[in-house]
Amino acid sequence: MPINDKYIIDIAKGNVDSFKRFYTVLFPVLSVYAYRLVRNETEARDIVQESMIIYWEKRVQFDNVDSAKAFLYSVTRNRCLNLIRDREIEGRYFSYSQYFSERKTENNLIIENEVHAQLHRAIEMLPAQTRKIIKMSMSGMKNQTIADSLEISVNTVKTLKKAGYRYLKKMVPRIMLFLFSCLIHPF
Repeated sequence: MPINDKYIIDIAKGNVDSFKRFYTVLFPVLSVYAYRLVRNETEARDIVQESMIIYWEKRVQFDNVDSAKAFLYSVTRNRCLNLIRDREIEGRYFSYSQYFSERKTENNLIIENEVHAQLHRAIEMLPAQTRKIIKMSMSGMKNQTIADSLEISVNTVKTLKKAGYRYLKKMVPRIMLFLFSCLIHPF
């Protein structure tokens, strides 16, 4: 039976069975949509699950299928774009790290140490929980492992990780400006 406006109205009233039906129908479709953006099945499914939770929390705002679907597609897309942006930040960090590891002259070692020190200082300025999550993430730990280790939810890990990387993204240009000045005016 297709999803219609009655399901959405029932969901708005808190009907869990209608929500389960809605979830069952839309989850696979939204997962494919998210996968096309993030190219990772697990991350795509996580994003869609988070989007569905957000929809449930805001369910009273919807009274028809079209608005509910539009909301879910929008939330899913935005969360995918956030993930892609966070990956880009991580990629930049690792690119800089790899760049320095390939060039080990004395001057470059000094610059590398200073950049790492500045990045470390930026990480240390983060709130304690966010700092732990960023460090664990940079060491290669997955969100679920971090959540289990810190005894918090995966959503909390993702939220704090996102905030931490957003802050570090603002700090990276400052670090790169320092690096540029060191390359122009070598020691």
